[in-house]
Order: sequence, then C-alpha cells, then structure tokens
Amino acid sequence: MKLNELDLEYQKKILNWIPKRIFDIHNHIGLSSHHKPLSDERKVSCMAASEAYNQSRYILEKKFKSLLPGIKVDYVVFPFPFRETHIKKANNYALSCTNPFILGDLEKPKETLDLLKKSSVRGLKIYYDSLKRDYSKIRILDFLPEIFLDELNKSQKPIMLHVPGSSVNDNENVNELNYVLNKFPKVKIILAHMGRCSTKEELIGASIKLKNLENIFWETSTISSSEVFEEAIKIFGIEKILYGSDSPYAFTKGRIMDVPGEIKNPFITEKRFPWTKPYLRRWYLKNKPPLTFLLYHQLDAMRNAFENLEINTEDLEKVFYGNAINLLKN
Repeated sequence: MKLNELDLEYQKKILNWIPKRIFDIHNHIGLSSHHKPLSDERKVSCMAASEAYNQSRYILEKKFKSLLPGIKVDYVVFPFPFRETHIKKANNYALSCTNPFILGDLEKPKETLDLLKKSSVRGLKIYYDSLKRDYSKIRILDFLPEIFLDELNKSQKPIMLHVPGSSVNDNENVNELNYVLNKFPKVKIILAHMGRCSTKEELIGASIKLKNLENIFWETSTISSSEVFEEAIKIFGIEKILYGSDSPYAFTKGRIMDVPGEIKNPFITEKRFPWTKPYLRRWYLKNKPPLTFLLYHQLDAMRNAFENLEINTEDLEKVFYGNAINLLKN
C-alpha cells in the first residue's frame, strides 16, 4: 500500500499513541470463490457487500503491517455475512485462523450449533442481509433465533451484532435487546460500530434505555467522532469498550462526516463506488475534505477522546487488548 503525505502524518500520530500490541475484534476474511457474483443492483444497494469478497488472511496481515508498522496485531476473523456467501465454505476458511467467529446459517441452524460447540470457535457473527427483505422492516430476533441464543447462553461465547434500523437507540432494538438479555442473561453481545451510534446524542439515548443490561460491549469500528468515544467511556466504563477496525472496509480512504446544514453522517470516500450517491459525490468534489484511511480516522478520533479524558496507559491497553482477551475466555 502506498501512503501519501497525509497518510504518513496520521500514521505518525497514531503510532506515537497506540499500544505496541493490540487485539482487533472485527475483521472479515474470505475469498471470491466463497461467494456468488453480485448483481449490478446489489452493488448499488448494498455498500458493504460490494466492497467485500476477497480478503485472505495473508492480505489482512500485509495491510496491518503496512498501516500499523511495528504493532503486533492479533485479531478475530469472520466471513463476509451476505446473502451471496456460501456459508459452509466461508466458515471453513475462517476456521483456519486462530480466533474465528463463525457465520450463523439461518437455513441450516444445526450446522451452526455444531460449529459453536467446537472449542476452537470463539464466537458467532450474524447479519440480517440473508433474510432478503427490506432492512427497515427487519428486527433483531428475525435473524438471531432463540436456538442460537440458547447455545450462546450455555457456552458464554460472544456474538458480534450489527443492529438493524438507524442505531441501537431505536425503540425496537432496545426492546429486543432487553428481551434477549433478560431471557438469556449470560449471552455476551458485542455491538458493532458502537451500536451504529454516530453521534453522542444517539449514544446517550441508547445508554438511558439499556442502562440495566450488563453483557453489552461496544466495538469501535468506523466511528470517526471523538465525542462518541468520550461519552461511551464516561457512561459504560473502559471495560465495555473493544477495539475493532472492520477490515477490509477500514482500508478504504474515507470517513463518516457530519457537516451541519450540509450532510449528516454519510460515509464520504475519496474514490467513487457503485453505491456512492450522486449528491454526496458532488459534495466531495466541491469541498475535497482531506481523507486518509478510515482506519486512521477512527484511531485518531479515539486518540483525541482518550487524551481529552486523560486515559492512562493501563486503561488504554484494556481497550486495545485486555478487554477482548477477557471477553473471549469461556
């Protein structure tokens, strides 16, 4: 990967701050042979799927070494969770890695349960795209069946959950999380992308509604707002925050941006993709905000938040390593 002057500027700030050993709990791996081809319509409608499909373990490690030189990176991996994925092939590939989460198969739940019982499997990844329905009408329990929850409650292996709707602050999501953790109190839920709370207001709203739930953890990937990280630490405590990058998306040059009166939290990218909305492309070409890798924007936002809160080295290492190691113990 070739880094320009801006990339190197961000890299220097981050390397001077980040611990020398980290654990990244959110990475996708898989080969193109594990998936059916995407239709043109899907390339436009499903941003995540259109940028997926080919990240081997070798590529992942090579990119970590390029972007975070000198940092020892351990990591969780799971397959790309889309309806085009051949789940059995994708899970078998993930199982070749040290810390695999398997992808849940709603059509073959017994296969999922059998894999979850393997000692080498560290957790479960589940996603709503396989339902082939309007995302706005999908609820958590539609793609997270109780048969999976029962096994996770027994094994105490965590689940990586990408909530539907706009964020975890949605009342439907709050109600279902309360139901799940009251019925299955030992289930450990990792909320991907800080529960999709891209603003501190969303995070505060969610915290009020979820304040009595103990086994919820907040994963940092894609969030580019220092305010969100600061509020999460204040409200939930250091032990509930887990570092994750969401590669390969983290290797895209872009960031989630909020410009009052103009744009509100879209993913603005340097490159134009099939899913790029024309009005956002026009905004980018007009304003040309300086963009580096999403990985760097996220880490720099964390750096600002942690320095503002004067987080000590011990707590910094918990977020970047210790919390994940403790969570994966079962």
